[in-house]
Amino acid sequence: MASGIRRTLAAVALVVLAGVPAFAQNDADSPIARELAWGSWIAGRDRDATAIPWLTEIVEARIDTDAWSPPVDFALDALIQIGARLEPQLLGRIARERPIDALVLLSSEPDGVADAVLLDVLARERGYRWFAAANLLLRRTPPGVAARLLTGLRIQVTLMLTDQEDTSWMCGGLGGSIGGGILTRAPGMPPWPSYVLTDGDDLDADEQLLADGPARVAVRRLVAPAGTGPRRGGADVDAPSAHDRLRYLAVLAGPQTLLSGDEWRTMAWYPGIDVRATLVDLRRDVTERHAALVRDLVVAGYVTAEEAAGLTVQVDTEVVDRHTP
Repeated sequence: MASGIRRTLAAVALVVLAGVPAFAQNDADSPIARELAWGSWIAGRDRDATAIPWLTEIVEARIDTDAWSPPVDFALDALIQIGARLEPQLLGRIARERPIDALVLLSSEPDGVADAVLLDVLARERGYRWFAAANLLLRRTPPGVAARLLTGLRIQVTLMLTDQEDTSWMCGGLGGSIGGGILTRAPGMPPWPSYVLTDGDDLDADEQLLADGPARVAVRRLVAPAGTGPRRGGADVDAPSAHDRLRYLAVLAGPQTLLSGDEWRTMAWYPGIDVRATLVDLRRDVTERHAALVRDLVVAGYVTAEEAAGLTVQVDTEVVDRHTP
């Protein structure tokens, strides 16, 4: 059986590299796509490590141009099921086009091997993908992670005008979104796998913890029945917020008291209050606290002087008027 798989994958990989038009290889109705799919599916099912070179060839040949084609879907799944260790350059290419699959592969990479890829994912992705990359980086703590956590920091300051003085500050929360996939017909194809990331706090039977950390992330392997297309979509969260970035920084460098995330400031309304000047003061206050935080991180060795020079904070302000006219 294993030798047959190797012959199949070797043959189709040679066809791929021989320049057969992409549509002929990527159409789920084509014989070549079915050959690739079945060979990859069997290799993944049997955890056949001897198939890794051919699976890698399939991904390398298509990841930049046809990342969501059937051959790439099945080859990536097989590499994940086998537990393949890929070169950082290829992992980086996969991460740009298929970040969830890349994160699953990266989760088993030894520390230091592909940390640069994870840093790039952290800078580029959002939602569960951001949390997964941040969790994996907290485990590895490579140079540059603190600066990446603070890159793109955006704090919302809301000024609430009330009838009674209350100088409390509060942090904002998370929003979420849910998407779903519709199965399509794909006659002759094997069971079609795909991956989604989910909240890792309460794991279901079909979920595995991908990356532990302040916001745990799990991965779920969805397998559509044979003869149908993959299940795309899944749930996600609106992240990272300023609070998320600072919470992860606190795990890395210790509790930080200068900033805590999006903030609310309540003030008592009075005749002649200069709201515009108050907003300027609030914006300046956050900017100064951010600068002090960055200086502290430089002194502690978590951020270099060069990194610090590029770290800024965007402060957005809003007024909510709750006072009685």
